[in-house]
Amino acid sequence: MMYAKLRAIETHRDVARSANTGISCFINQRGDVTQSTKWWTRTALKANINLNDEITFYVKSGDIIAKFLSLTAILLALIIPFRKWIRKPGHA
Repeated sequence: MMYAKLRAIETHRDVARSANTGISCFINQRGDVTQSTKWWTRTALKANINLNDEITFYVKSGDIIAKFLSLTAILLALIIPFRKWIRKPGHA
């Protein structure tokens, strides 16, 4: 259910989650659970779902932020030892 809340937020869409033995629920675009069931209960839920055709930045670009930060971390990991190795003599 936590992943469904995350997907609702990053795609900015309502989610209707149906689980055979877990928690079925409706999640709005902000990630708030509007209705839910308990574990191992047989029941039915009914709610209105807001339709949204807006595409969010995350849906358009995917994990570009994570890729950029990973590349930055790799570059820093390579630059820091290289700078120590090339220090000028007499500046110890």
